Amino acid sequence: KGALVTDASLVQASDIRDVVNLLNAASADAISINNQRIIATSPISSVGTTILVNNSLIAPPFTISAVGDTEIMLQRLLNESLLPEIYARREKSNIVFEIYKKNSLTIPIYNSDLKVNYLNLVEG
Repeated sequence: KGALVTDASLVQASDIRDVVNLLNAASADAISINNQRIIATSPISSVGTTILVNNSLIAPPFTISAVGDTEIMLQRLLNESLLPEIYARREKSNIVFEIYKKNSLTIPIYNSDLKVNYLNLVEG
């Protein structure tokens, strides 16, 4: 017999976006998700149960890494009122939400397409 998999027991793209937005609000210098560097225009989306970051498929477990002021980031990540859905589903479902503080961390370079819609060459 297999376990019943419901939306409540799956990590959603919106969960990942919530954590990334919280880290950006905490002035993170660099963020990556499963070794995909996040920039201001990075899409984090889903198609069914598949999650895409920078239009690349990522699979669980999802590891979000961030470099910046560790104390501010930890304070916000540990504040359950800022991530209420994630904390509620962690208590009720099988979602694992763990936070680790490291002394050293490497964030990869951005390696996806970089589209610029309004770029003009100005000759001077």
